Amino acid sequence: MSTLLWRNLLYCFFILLSVMSYSQEQMSDGQTEMPYGGEGMPDNQKEIPDSARPQLALLLGTAGEKGWERFYELFGYGNAIALMQESSDFVWLLVYGGRMLSTPWPTVPRIALCVKTIVLKNTPAHTTFPDGEALITLDDKYVSTYPGSDDDVITEIEGVMYHEMTHVWQWFGVKEFRPPGPLIEGIADFSRLKKGFASENWVEPGQGYQWDQKKNGVTVYFLEYCDRQEKPGIVADLNAKLKESWDESLFYELSGKSVGQLWRAYKRFYKEL
Repeated sequence: MSTLLWRNLLYCFFILLSVMSYSQEQMSDGQTEMPYGGEGMPDNQKEIPDSARPQLALLLGTAGEKGWERFYELFGYGNAIALMQESSDFVWLLVYGGRMLSTPWPTVPRIALCVKTIVLKNTPAHTTFPDGEALITLDDKYVSTYPGSDDDVITEIEGVMYHEMTHVWQWFGVKEFRPPGPLIEGIADFSRLKKGFASENWVEPGQGYQWDQKKNGVTVYFLEYCDRQEKPGIVADLNAKLKESWDESLFYELSGKSVGQLWRAYKRFYKEL
């Protein structure tokens, strides 16, 4: 069965249930939940364990919210859920599927997606963990005002989803040993980059003055270089190490080179291209 036919059948199934007075849970913020279970996925996804297949839910927005209306017009329920499933599977396989370090992944019983106003300025999306579940929020204004054609908007939302889904599955260090923010964001951007959704807001590869510079694109391109040229799998292994601790010496432990040596090699690589 083709992916498109699968999505359409799944979408019709849930619409039929809702018409027949399917019981919809009312969320605390007044939004309605449309749930989706992890069963019956295509054969090519069966290598992913059930524990890495949380329930998925799209939280319905309110009429008049322009970002929500634009999102739903472009994706609909079925394609939104399919994007969540595809990005979750991709991220899990990238970060855990072929890792060399034996590390468990976070327990995530459910992932929900909503489109609503985010108070923090210049924040297209964020991921939070209320009651141990994951909630990905796309900023209503960002979605409603993103420039370009419908295809441009769809591509941007897809890229943002792969980034945020990485936050769902990655480790963040422990209280006493938190990694720098650019490393956390760089790992999330790494998933987006590997899927082919490099952001127009990122710097060019090779730019920057230090590996964890707080500038979009610096860390992700450094990590991509390390993973491609120095030590394949190092991004997944760094994430695995972050379950317990963080220190810059992890780069040396995993690659045989200090982060300073890796950064200088990275700069030389792009300078010589």
